[in-house]
Amino acid sequence: ATCAVPSLVDFVAVHLDAFAGRSSRVEQFAPVLDKYRSRKRDDRVHTVVGGDFTTHIHGVATLHPGLTGDDYWFYRLWRGRDDRTASFAWNQTEAEWWQAHVFNHTSLLDPFDKHADSNHNPSVTLAGLKLWGGKLDWLLFDTDFFVCDDKRVSTPNVASDHPYLRIDLRLK
Repeated sequence: ATCAVPSLVDFVAVHLDAFAGRSSRVEQFAPVLDKYRSRKRDDRVHTVVGGDFTTHIHGVATLHPGLTGDDYWFYRLWRGRDDRTASFAWNQTEAEWWQAHVFNHTSLLDPFDKHADSNHNPSVTLAGLKLWGGKLDWLLFDTDFFVCDDKRVSTPNVASDHPYLRIDLRLK
């Protein structure tokens, strides 16, 4: 959707495949990034992207190809990296990886916590071992054009299995 404020704003809704694997989710998101970059050339068009990125694969879950949808998991374990999408770090959540490797060359920012144990990103553990979980939902805005005045997260599991994310933006 596009909205006219004093300029045009593209609103993009995203829902990426939960079990496709990280590299496949990056590929699924590529057309959104391409559209953002092409529209960014026009200074009158600004972008807000929100949705379920399902960036939840980290910890023990990265070792299970049935959860990741990734046939190269053993190669990553052996070599310590994923050649299809950039460096792989065991000490990062998938959301932290996305912020560092997908959004680092853009002015798109999600102001919410990327850590696996934030209050709106619960993890599943078994005997203290983290199995699954992390940041699912993102709300990105273009920092070249917007300032975030406030952000809010709803109480988890009230109306959905996803929290309601809200940001209050104003043009710079």
